[in-house]
Formats: sequence, C-alpha cells, structure tokens
Amino acid sequence: MIKNLSLSSQNIDRLMNMIEVLLLIIFIPLILRYQIQLLSYLDWGDETGTIVTSKMMASGQKLFSDIHELHGPLAYLPGVLTEQFGDFGVKGHRVLILILQWLALFAIYFSPLIRDRLSKIIYCLVCATVMVIYFPEIFGHTYIFQVIAGLFFIIILAQYTLPAILIPSSLGRFQIIIGNLLIASLPFLAFTYIPISIALFFASFTKKNKLLTLASATIGLLINILLLGLFGSILGFIALHFWINLAVSRKFIEGEALGSHYIFVAALKSITNDLARFGVFLLICASIAKLAQKQKEVPWRSLILGLGIASLLVRSMGFQGLPFLYLSLSMPLVFFYGISHNSHQRLSGFVVLIPLLCVCMVKLILLIPANIADRQSQTSSAFSQLVQKITNKEDRIIAWPFKNDEYILSDRLPASGNFWYLPWQGTFYENPLFGMKINSCNEINAQKPKIIFIEKYPFGGVAWDDYVQPCIDELLLANYTKVKNKGYYIRNDIFEEKKALIKELN
Repeated sequence: MIKNLSLSSQNIDRLMNMIEVLLLIIFIPLILRYQIQLLSYLDWGDETGTIVTSKMMASGQKLFSDIHELHGPLAYLPGVLTEQFGDFGVKGHRVLILILQWLALFAIYFSPLIRDRLSKIIYCLVCATVMVIYFPEIFGHTYIFQVIAGLFFIIILAQYTLPAILIPSSLGRFQIIIGNLLIASLPFLAFTYIPISIALFFASFTKKNKLLTLASATIGLLINILLLGLFGSILGFIALHFWINLAVSRKFIEGEALGSHYIFVAALKSITNDLARFGVFLLICASIAKLAQKQKEVPWRSLILGLGIASLLVRSMGFQGLPFLYLSLSMPLVFFYGISHNSHQRLSGFVVLIPLLCVCMVKLILLIPANIADRQSQTSSAFSQLVQKITNKEDRIIAWPFKNDEYILSDRLPASGNFWYLPWQGTFYENPLFGMKINSCNEINAQKPKIIFIEKYPFGGVAWDDYVQPCIDELLLANYTKVKNKGYYIRNDIFEEKKALIKELN
C-alpha cells in the first residue's frame, strides 16, 4: 500500500511538472504579446514630458538648470540611456517598463517566501495578468516615475525586505546590495518616497549584515548624487523638485500646499474612493497583520513597513496610486511563507485554481489593446506635419502650454528649457530659489524658432494672459504671423516663403 501511494505521488509529481511547463508555454507568449500591444496604447502627457526631457538631457542640456522639470532625476536617466542607441519615440521608451515588469515577476518567482514551484508560476501569472490588463487603464504601462517606483517596490519587497523580516538566513549578498541600491534610489524618483525608503531600510536591517547594508545604501546614495551632478543641478533639484512641488505647484493642482490636513484627507479619500481600492487596502493590511503574526520577535519591523506603505496613500488617486497598486502584488507573498504541500495537496490546489487561470487566459486572449482604435498613441498630428514641411531636423520649436507629444511627433527639440509652461512657472520665477530661472523670452528670442504652437487656455483657474510672461506676446507680435483659426505662429520670413503651403491649412 505504501509502495502504491509512493508511486502515485511520483506520478502526480510528473504530472505537476508537465502542468508547470504547459502553463509557461501558454502564458509567457500571451503576456509578452499583450505587453507589445501596450507599447502603442494610450497617450499620456507626463510620459511624453519625461521622454522630451530625456532627449534634451541626451543633447547636453542640464536638468533643473537648463530644463524646467519637477520630477526626480532618476526618472529621466533610463530615457537618456535609451537615447544613446537611437532617436526613439513613446514605443521605444516603454520597452524599459516592459523589461522592468519581467524583472519584477522574476523577483516574485525567485522569492524565498514561496517554496512550491507550481505556486510560484501560478502567482506570477496572476500578477502579470493584473499588470497588463488592469494597470494600463491608469497608465501602468507607461514610462513615468510612478511605474518605475512601483516595480522597484515589488523587487525590494519580494527579494529583500520580506525575506529579511521572516527568513533573514535566506538573504545573499546580491539581494542585500540590490535591495539597498534600489531603496537609496527611491527618493531620486520623488521626494514623497523618502518616508517609505526609510521604512524599508530599517525594516530590512539585520545586525548580521549591517556593514554590507550600510555600505550598499551609502553607495546607492552617492551614485544618485553623482549622476545628478553630472546630468543636472543639485541646487536646481532642491528648488524645482522639492520647493515647487511642496509650496508652489500644488496651489494650482490640488488647491493647497502639502500640509497635515491635506495629508489626512488625501489618504482617507484614496482608501475609500472605490471598492477596488478599498479591497487593495484591506489586502495590504491583512498582509501586514500576517507578517507581524509570523515574526518571532516584537513585530516592530512590520509596524515600520506598514507606516512606510501608508505614506504612499498621500498621493494614490489615479495614476499617482500606481506605486501602491504595484506594491500590493508583492505583499501577499507572506501568506505563502511556511506552507508546504504534498503531491496530492498540490494537485488539489491546482484543480481549484483552474477557473482563475482560465479567466486570466481569456482576458489575455480577448482584451487586445490594439483593437481599441481610438486609444492608440498618435503617430502624427496636423502641427507635426507642418513642422516637418517647414523646418529641418536641427530646428527647434515651441508647443505650449502642455503639448509635449508634439515635440515627439515632430521629432524636434524644444527651443526653451520651459518646453511646457504652466502657472507655477511664472509664480516661481518671480522669486526663484537659488536664482534658478529659465528665461523663455531670452531663449526664444535667441533661437527664433520657425514655428510656435500656443493654445491659450486657462489652467488651475488661471487665464493664459495672467500666467504667461508679457514679453512672449511682444515677441510673437514683432516676429511672427498667426495662422488663421490655428494656434500656430510662424516666423514672418518663413510665413512669406511658405505662404502657399500654409494656405492649404485653411
């Protein structure tokens, strides 16, 4: 009888191995196919702004001194690297996110918290399906710093922080180094990640590995500071990223500066906004509770980690919540820790999960982003077509107030470091911190771009004429002719030369 049971277990193990291979053969091509479709799915202004900034940096301009940007410097460096291999648009820069998503899935798969291979595969497949099916609706597939941060969180938690809390003996030197390098990099994506980066550092800290932990975290900080010094300005980073975001721009976006009242209201609103978000919040709370329960000591690490994650709730509405949502994929790993199944239990568990796998497969097969024609990234526009006809590759243009996609569609760099222009720029430049001022009037007057595109619409309740520098209108009046019924301003000599071509627009 024992012999028969043993033989039966061996047969089940062989069957499980075949199922594992079959799942990988079916799902990996489906996921990869879906990711490729997402490379041209949905346009997003923050993403095109990140790409334009990367292109300007690749051309030699300095971030925060020559270029007005509000996000952390690390968000642009992958784009600068990408531009070293060619002149890429949205699709080319999204490849980075595709690669990072796979690295995050590998981090989950190889997490020491899951021992059973079939469980690893199924959980990774579910996470991948969520990534590519649901997150893109809030731009979870785009090249923006929120997505990069979210994928960093998955890698840190799956490979470093959660194992450090539950099974510190499983940590290798590579995990400790990579974990701390990524933790040290988080504040250079956005200053709002400083609280969770501190929480992750202390939650992961072990006395046994303290020297390696301190050394790798310090190296991570120094590398980021060095890169900031090489590609940007440290004082500009403080002025444009910290000061403008904290005290200037929020008055035009959220309507108030960041304060205790705002933090509390924003966090509460993000938790209760809809059932799905509330469900994610409950899942993370349950994971933290389970983590604390499994700790053999006083669960102060779990508490610190929970407080760090809570800091993400301050800005977790819409696409701003992507780090929180991505992070939620790694927290349930704590439920797998300590579970061991015999062959029969593994087979029974797989049978129970067949409906879930079928749903994932159907979603990946039927919901194809390329089939949604009106949600595809633009490849051309009326303005970009005109730019191509009346300018050369080396000519620079302006597209204001926030038309970052036009630079990419036109394949032209901006004629000013203020390649977009919104109300807080004028407010900041009235009394610039550390004298960090980019004078668009001087830059545009010096460059005299052949064509400028301006749609004079209000932003944040402020009319265009109330936030643009008066010298811009004077410059346009003196040197440019406006195309009738369009927001296009063409330099007078070019307007005369291309008059017949321009008439076709009307």
